[in-house]
Amino acid sequence: MENISETRGYSFQYEVSNEESESTTDIFFLHGWCSVRYFWKNFLEEFHAYGRCVNFDFLGHYTARVPEYFYKYPISQESIFEIQKEAIAKVARSKKVTLVGHSAGGFVVLGIAALFPDFVEKVVAICPPAYGPVQGLGLLYPAKLANEFKLDFFNFTTLELIKRFPHLIELWFTRGSAYPEEFLKTPGLREFLLEYHKHFSQLDVKVMNQYLKILDKCNLLPLFRNYHVPTLLFSGEKDIVVPKSHCERLASKSSAIQHVNFLRSAHLPMFEEKELFLQECQAFLSHSWQRSSLTGA
Repeated sequence: MENISETRGYSFQYEVSNEESESTTDIFFLHGWCSVRYFWKNFLEEFHAYGRCVNFDFLGHYTARVPEYFYKYPISQESIFEIQKEAIAKVARSKKVTLVGHSAGGFVVLGIAALFPDFVEKVVAICPPAYGPVQGLGLLYPAKLANEFKLDFFNFTTLELIKRFPHLIELWFTRGSAYPEEFLKTPGLREFLLEYHKHFSQLDVKVMNQYLKILDKCNLLPLFRNYHVPTLLFSGEKDIVVPKSHCERLASKSSAIQHVNFLRSAHLPMFEEKELFLQECQAFLSHSWQRSSLTGA
């Protein structure tokens, strides 16, 4: 069932996958840049034992709506953290929540935890960018260059092509994987991606371009001087979208952060090494977390 949370002229849609959970814990899931909340569809059930699972729009993505001033005035990373937190707080049943985020969604859940530690019980962040500028060979960098050289049509054209031709979504995902051929053989993946594409086709390129400007100037590191929220931080050894060095620097800032590096993953460890990913998350959420030798952490 879809629901709406609104704050400061922004609207977010969300789905609750186990409303009848007896747990008092709420677990909120955020997807990444240029993605949609359907991204988490096949993972939510694995978290049902640990609380009510709320699959939430990332600000401005998918069916989320932004006010016109979002495009007219610069928006700080802190403002994004505050707005996303306010929208989540309107849905949360308890004082504290657990946040799970991938990529730019991981960046936001970490920012929320840093600014509002009394609101967050635990954090799971997967391959989050920690600081700008956007670099490397991943999906973000070519889009950033297009913006800088006033070639916005490149980003619009790329996204529109993927919207028009569903099978291009496979290429989009394999850019974030360590072993593309092996990745595409994952059972059920192609069916998942075809359904994912229906949601992806609703993305607004104008919002995506605004986020690139924010991510290019972002910097979480100054917010982590006194960070103390229990956090499980995942990186992929072969990630070219967000290098593992981002997670290493974040982890060095606080003893509350446990960093796990997946040796056979790039930017999508939850797909590439799903069993290990779930094993680490479940142990962390059930208070029995310890470093896993399987991941090379």
